[in-house]
Amino acid sequence: MSDSAFEWAPTCGDYMHGKGLSPMARLTYTVNEVAELLGISRTSAYECVRRGDIPAIELGRRLVIARTTVERLLNPTTTD
Repeated sequence: MSDSAFEWAPTCGDYMHGKGLSPMARLTYTVNEVAELLGISRTSAYECVRRGDIPAIELGRRLVIARTTVERLLNPTTTD
C-alpha cells in the first residue's frame, strides 16, 4: 500500500461516480468527497467553500474542487 494521502476505503459514491476508478484518475471532486478526504463534515466543507478557504469551481448549479486544490490543502509547502 502506498503512503498517498488520497487512498481511502471506497464508498458507494466512488463506484457510482468514478465507475470504480482510482480517485486520482479524476480531475475534480465534489464538496462531499473533499470533506471526506479532509476529515471534516459536509457542512464545514461547504462553509470553507463559501468563505473561500477551499477554492471551488461552479459548473451550473454544481460545485467541484480541483484535484490540485486538494493536493495543495493536504501537502502545503512551507515558505519562510
